[in-house]
Amino acid sequence: MRHFFTVAVPTYNSALYIRQNLNGILSQTFRDFCLLILDDGSTDNTVEIVQSFLPELNKKGISVNLIQNDGNIGGYANFNRCIDLAEGAYLFIHHADDVMKPEMLETLHERIVTLGDFSILHVNSNAISQDGEIEDHPYFQWTKKDQIFIEQDGHPF
Repeated sequence: MRHFFTVAVPTYNSALYIRQNLNGILSQTFRDFCLLILDDGSTDNTVEIVQSFLPELNKKGISVNLIQNDGNIGGYANFNRCIDLAEGAYLFIHHADDVMKPEMLETLHERIVTLGDFSILHVNSNAISQDGEIEDHPYFQWTKKDQIFIEQDGHPF
C-alpha cells in the first residue's frame, strides 16, 4: 500500500532535538504516512534515541525505515537521499529540530486535496525558544504585494 505521505527526517547529531520531533510525529491525527529517518553518520546518540522510539511508532501503526549512511555524506546529499528513497505520494521533509503540531499532516492533507496538482507546497512555521516556548512571530514571512518569499535563515529556497 502506498502511503499518502513519506515523512522524511534527515538527521545528524540531533540527540538534543529528536525526541521532541518523534513525539510530534507520534501525536499526528492523520495516519496515512510512513516515516523515513536517514542518519548521516551521527557521532552522538541520535540513532539510539530513534531506536528507542521504534516500538511505540510500530505500536501506533507507523511504518518506519531507519537508514544509517556509511559515514557523513553531508546535509544536501542526505536531503537528496530522502527524496530518492521516499515512497509516499507526497514527500514531507521534516528536519530533526522541527516539531509538528498534532494536526499538521491532517491539515496538509486537506490542503493538498483542496488545491489539486502542484509541484511544491511550503508550510509556515514558528520558531521555538531555547526554553521550549513558541515565538509569537512566524519563522517565514510573505509580502502581501507580490507574495515573494523572504528568507530569514539562509535556506537556499
